[in-house]
Amino acid sequence: MAVLRRVVLSTWCTLGIWLSWASVPLSAPPHGALPAPLLASDLVAVPIANGTATFDLPTGRAHDRYLVVTSALAAQPGPFPVEIRAEAVADPRPFAAEDRPVASRCIERLERRRRDAAWVRDAVGPPADAGHTVEPPAERSFWLMVRGDDFARRENYQNVVARRVAAGPACAVYVDRDDLARPGLDALVGETRETFEREVYPIARRTLGRHRDVDGDGRFTILFTHWLGQLSGGTVSVGGFVRGSDFYPDLEPPLGNRCDMMYLNADLQTGPHLRTLLAHEYAHAITFSEHVFGRYLPDAPHQEEESWLDESIAHLAENRFGYSWSNLDYRISGFLNAPERYRLVVEDYRAAELWRGHGNRGSTYLFLRWCVDQFGEDTLRSLVQSNLSGVTNVETALGCPFAELYRAWTAALFLSQTGMAREPSEELRFLSLRAQLGSRLLAGPSYEYLDPDGAARRFSLVGTSTKYWLACAASAAGMRVRVLADPAADLQVTVRRLPANLPRLVMHARLVPSSQPADTPRRFRVELSEADGVPANLEHLAWERLEPGSNKETDRGCSSGVLDAHDLREAFGRTRLEPDRPHVSAEFELDPGTPRDPSIVIKLAARDDAGHSVTAWCTLDLSRHAEPARIANAEGRTEKR
Repeated sequence: MAVLRRVVLSTWCTLGIWLSWASVPLSAPPHGALPAPLLASDLVAVPIANGTATFDLPTGRAHDRYLVVTSALAAQPGPFPVEIRAEAVADPRPFAAEDRPVASRCIERLERRRRDAAWVRDAVGPPADAGHTVEPPAERSFWLMVRGDDFARRENYQNVVARRVAAGPACAVYVDRDDLARPGLDALVGETRETFEREVYPIARRTLGRHRDVDGDGRFTILFTHWLGQLSGGTVSVGGFVRGSDFYPDLEPPLGNRCDMMYLNADLQTGPHLRTLLAHEYAHAITFSEHVFGRYLPDAPHQEEESWLDESIAHLAENRFGYSWSNLDYRISGFLNAPERYRLVVEDYRAAELWRGHGNRGSTYLFLRWCVDQFGEDTLRSLVQSNLSGVTNVETALGCPFAELYRAWTAALFLSQTGMAREPSEELRFLSLRAQLGSRLLAGPSYEYLDPDGAARRFSLVGTSTKYWLACAASAAGMRVRVLADPAADLQVTVRRLPANLPRLVMHARLVPSSQPADTPRRFRVELSEADGVPANLEHLAWERLEPGSNKETDRGCSSGVLDAHDLREAFGRTRLEPDRPHVSAEFELDPGTPRDPSIVIKLAARDDAGHSVTAWCTLDLSRHAEPARIANAEGRTEKR
């Protein structure tokens, strides 16, 4: 969870209004030097003029495929209206790819940082193991905001009196007096102290940096209290957090506790999830301390890291320890289910009302995960030990413009572990986006097919988000694609040729009519087909809530787990999907705990005979009780079943 900010910014949002699109033939793209056939392997940056991109794709080979990545790089939240359409052409024309921005400006900043920064490693205070001069008190009073959203109002805070129940060389553990009688408390405290002392503290200090020892006792304080299950007037429950205001020695309670500390929910249980939260929250404490109190660039202000990057650093810190994916699996999966819904760059999650935006968190984790995979593990230390923030911090640490990092990352999300990647930059190496992660099936990012039928497909992008398209071969020599966006979206379009003869999987789902009582578990069927004459081998099927809830607990009952090939053989009678033969499943039953109002996303993972990973997607709207249900299929259209 993000560091709770000392100052809360006002919230604002821009509402997108659909543009009016003229129904006119697509004009030809400008002539250029890039010869056809287009794209042997490289990503191509399509030129953008006033929010518009027009380009031709050669489709002379049977079943040619192109990946078309449409993104909005705007810092504003959006949403921004976008339209894409394609038509067949007899004379596809080459075009000049956009020149890649030169990274000289970022490289200069990087060199300046290395040359001029003081790199004062003791700027955040003495090392915690330098000797203890102050014994932590046996009982201590802490202030915690549990009501409202105004950090300045004293009545929004709760005073928690806590008793010290454990202490070691690096930490002191306190428990709310009201929670001292909880069953299993001794085991919870013991595992917390042992994990922090032996693993989290020494490894984080070596790889990230140091926290500020505000109270001078040489120990980091950990407070367990049930109030973390009753935040915002009892409407929000979290596992843990760090509050930046606690690290200021001059900030009066209740606004700050003048203590280097983290808060953990007393309802937590021993095990991997507890250890994961310890690693995550301590990374927040280090990042805040290094950014605000470290002295690195003399001419840059001391400032908190922006929310998106602060969270991604903390999530990658979890990876250092490998305790579990429990804090990430549902967030990564939620983002991949609908990447166009989630902003990557968000300066302040609270001000943007995205404090519990799990899909956003999945996005930022995957972005930094790719960056570290490409640029090395020292990337995290460079990002933490800095008083730069946000995009500027990323560009300076990596020496590369954000727009090009974003372009390469979005392509890698689709290509990684598919058998279609050709360059190291097209792979994520730490985890597979085409496999099971915890109880979730990752099937890469969702996409829609783009056919050269001249039909307009309208959608929205929020700032720093992406929608994926698979452009399919036409009967003609080529297809002309036009993308039109609100110029404020800062449109980015990237094209990459894919192997020919990939299967084209189409999936539909529909609820099974029932006269049973409303509390009876609902059932549905799935229909699969392959439309281009290329067989595929079914591997996994799963369904879950399309958009993760505000808490992980909200999604319980919504995730199916992952069905394997054995399960699919039972459901469909086979695992070989033959062309032009629809395969209808047996009935699947939704968990009785599944809410009746959200959409369920269903995703299928398969592999063709050449070893390429391919997927199919559809959504099932559970709010529609009467048949026929409207189902959004993998073609990106809505139909009645």
